[in-house]
Amino acid sequence: MLPREKRLNRAQFEKVSKGGRKLHSRFFSASLKEEKDLRFSFVVSKKVSGGAVKRNHLRRQVYELIRGLDLPYSLILFAKKGAGDLSFLEIKKEIEFLLRQQK
Repeated sequence: MLPREKRLNRAQFEKVSKGGRKLHSRFFSASLKEEKDLRFSFVVSKKVSGGAVKRNHLRRQVYELIRGLDLPYSLILFAKKGAGDLSFLEIKKEIEFLLRQQK
């Protein structure tokens, strides 16, 4: 799990989701807003993966990828159907693709 200071709280989540830039890839969507430091939230619904174990595994993999990044914006990442079946390397490629769209 990410440290509390790296996670978005409810007010920040709403601010980023409503006022942020939207990016899309095949298995993830992102909403991001430029800020002074990285804050992050990850959303995986039951539609993406029915089992809690699979959803939590996906969440842990994404947290691990985000942990090493030092980005100048807050980011909300939404998983789409099929994301739960990706390998760690495929998830990394998808997230890198999304972040390249920002530049």
